[in-house]
Amino acid sequence: MKNIKSIDSLLGVKLADCYFRTHFPFDDDQKIRFKMGVFLEAVEDLGRPKLIPLVKDIAEMLITSSKNSDKQDGFDLERPMRTLASIVRPSDEDWILSKLGETDFGPGLEFPQLRQAIECFARIGSIKSLPYIQKVAIEHKEKTYVPNVCQLAYEQICNREKTSKAKDILTAKL
Repeated sequence: MKNIKSIDSLLGVKLADCYFRTHFPFDDDQKIRFKMGVFLEAVEDLGRPKLIPLVKDIAEMLITSSKNSDKQDGFDLERPMRTLASIVRPSDEDWILSKLGETDFGPGLEFPQLRQAIECFARIGSIKSLPYIQKVAIEHKEKTYVPNVCQLAYEQICNREKTSKAKDILTAKL
């Protein structure tokens, strides 16, 4: 899978899909990060939106598992969200909003996972993402890196949507 981008992209997608179907759900705790990482690197190398549903399947599995007491899976959520940020499409916005609403971002489970999700919004988000982005910025305002990523997403969305914007996400009237 390491050199998947050097072959025909359609064949690469089929190989990645086959790898996913062979190993998912990743059931061996020791190998989950490796198997998942191999697949997600292939998805990033291929850059094909056709693989987005498979990345979402991984994220959903990790979200569900983290809710059922396996906090490590919550930490591992950063990796599929990073992949999703690289290939996300506007049609994925509602899915991201709904899944983030289901996710408990407690202490230690904040920045990497949230950053990747907010970066998805920076790339494809619309005005309907702004209230969520503002909520995250306000809830985590003591950690400057979270509001900074939220500010970037806010500015990108406002520029893309050609809407006027307040100076910053924390004070914007949405």
